[in-house]
Amino acid sequence: EVLIAIKDRWRMDWKGFDFYAFFSEEPSWRSLMFAVRDLLAGRRLKSLTVGHLLLVLQHGKWVEPPGQAA
Repeated sequence: EVLIAIKDRWRMDWKGFDFYAFFSEEPSWRSLMFAVRDLLAGRRLKSLTVGHLLLVLQHGKWVEPPGQAA
């Protein structure tokens, strides 16, 4: 809901934003399979902070925070 509110309030270029890098899918058998796959591969979700969202708003487009790989 916060991301939708930001999108509705400010013009942003969200190209490059990978929702599933930050958030899991809704619970289902498919998401359970992906969760097991990611656990075995050592994949972890990225953190999305208020500071990161502020950085995105300042740039007017999706950017990765300094020190965080894409």
